Amino acid sequence: MRLLLIALAAACSTGSALAEGRGFTYGGVFGISFTSGGDTVDELRYVDGTTQTIKAGGQYNIKLGGELRFDHVPVQLQATMNWHYVNDAASNAEASYTRYPLELLAFYNFNHKWRLGGGVRYILNPKYKFKFENDPTYEFKFKPSLGYVLEGEYFYSAGTSITARYVNVSLPWNYGPFSGKLDGSHIGFGFNIYW
Repeated sequence: MRLLLIALAAACSTGSALAEGRGFTYGGVFGISFTSGGDTVDELRYVDGTTQTIKAGGQYNIKLGGELRFDHVPVQLQATMNWHYVNDAASNAEASYTRYPLELLAFYNFNHKWRLGGGVRYILNPKYKFKFENDPTYEFKFKPSLGYVLEGEYFYSAGTSITARYVNVSLPWNYGPFSGKLDGSHIGFGFNIYW
């Protein structure tokens, strides 16, 4: 995995240099955001009386990808692979909800500091796992789903920014004769690094 990330970063840097003079450049992006919202996946109750709620829109999102930047048009295209997860652990139990979204976004620059964008987010392999003491691990899989993203971004330097976003997405599920949808919509705040 480490070699893959290094290769991706090197490819983006080299490609950006080769694209100069052709009306566009491209480079890499890495970001972390903190998210909240969505339906309750599960509520854990511990022996000390405390509870922990696992939300479908939580909690941490890490992304890595690339961005295409046009020289004479204030528009950028961004494609990223994401790891979105929430987990909780105690001495005798552990729960996690993970998914791997692919995003394709388009941004419009109002100036060199602010931009607004949106696009699509396709959720891959959404899965909830729970393990209690020595019991077998319980696993529930949701179906892949397409969602939509609206994001604002403020650059406090050429290579660093802070973001605020809203994601609208629902995840279908089936369990025997039963079916439904899990609302995974959420808001998020984070930061990005560009090169």
